[in-house]
This record gives sequence, structure tokens and C-alpha cells, in this order.
Amino acid sequence: MEWSPLDREDPFTANEADIGFMCSPGFLRLAQEKKKGEQKPVYFSDVITVNDDSGTKQEFKEFTDLKGFSFAFNEPMSLSGTLIVLGELKKRGYNSTFFGNTLQSGSHRNSIKMVLDRKADIAAIDSNTLHNYLQEHPEGKDKIKVLTSFGPLPVHPIVFNKRLPAELKKKITDALLDLHNKPEWMNKLREYNIFKFTAVDMSHYDMEINLLDAVKNLKIAAAYY
Repeated sequence: MEWSPLDREDPFTANEADIGFMCSPGFLRLAQEKKKGEQKPVYFSDVITVNDDSGTKQEFKEFTDLKGFSFAFNEPMSLSGTLIVLGELKKRGYNSTFFGNTLQSGSHRNSIKMVLDRKADIAAIDSNTLHNYLQEHPEGKDKIKVLTSFGPLPVHPIVFNKRLPAELKKKITDALLDLHNKPEWMNKLREYNIFKFTAVDMSHYDMEINLLDAVKNLKIAAAYY
């Protein structure tokens, strides 16, 4: 069985195969995909472009191949849409002028649409947003190509107003932490690519704190769209 996770849906998850003989690179890529989140409180930034059957678009193979192309992002302080990209550029000795043009879309879904409409060449998308978009628009699976993924990134926190009664905060927290154990909610969570809610502390966000410090002098020069 010749297969690459970049080319098609996992045949085991799709119940198309029970046993397979695979080349080792394909197996290793599959193993990496399965390890990606490891049921930890994380998500990823998926860098996407549109598949081009005409062959007129340059083939992107590495991140540096994106130099000079137009980049859509949701908003300047988005971890997955902007900040992680600036961090990766800085690691490689670049800044936001790496891109030929940058367009602020206003949301991850708008960024996806701009790529599909060829108003932007590439975009960095919250992996859960991309998953949910493709669930709603399965035709997009053949149109959207994930070039690379950055992460893992610390998951979005749920926060309380400190003035709420401690008893109420604990009741809500306990209910959220137990949600995946309730059959009526388990499938709903999986539908949105969520395994469960879990407790985190401030150390979980050390990576983001360090990233914010690393890119504090870098800005995305945006043309609003």
C-alpha cells in the first residue's frame, strides 16, 4: 500500500484498511501525525495554500519557498495566525518583509476563504478551526494543502471573573472536566476535534510568554481586506 498522510485521508481511520504493508517514510509520517497532539492541551498552526492542478503555481516544499508570496492572517496578536509565524521567521533570520504582501482577514475562516479565492497565497490557521471548516466543507479537502504545521501551541484557556463565588467556579470547572465522560457530550466534543477539557496552570503558557518576548519588535505590516 503506497500512501502519504499529505496526500489522502488516513486509510486506517477511514476504515479502508485493516492491515497494510507500507514504505517506512509513509509509516513514520503516519506515526508523527498520530503523536501530534497526544491528547495534551495543545493545538497547532497549519500553514495552508490551495492545491493547483494547473501547474502554474510554484510548488512549495519548504517554509523558505514562501518568500515573496502573499500571506493572510486573522489579526496581529493571534498566536497561531501571526505570532508563531513571526517566531519562525526570526529563527531563520527574516522578518515580516519575507512576504510579498500581508493581508489582515479578520478571522481564521476569512483567511481560509482568501486562500481558496486566491486572494492570498498562504495563511496560518488554527488547526481546530481548519478541522471544523473541513468538516463543514468536505469539498475543501481536495482544494486545501497543508504545507507545514507549527506547534504544539498552548490551548486556549477558559477564565473566570475572580469575583465569582469560589463554589460556583468549582462547580463549573468540575462539570467541564467531566464532560468527556458523558456519552451525550463525548460525541459533540469529538465533532469539534476536542478530546476533553483538562486543568492547566501558568507554566503551560511559558512557550507563549517566551515567544511574545522574542517577537516583540516584529510586526506584520497589513493591508486590511
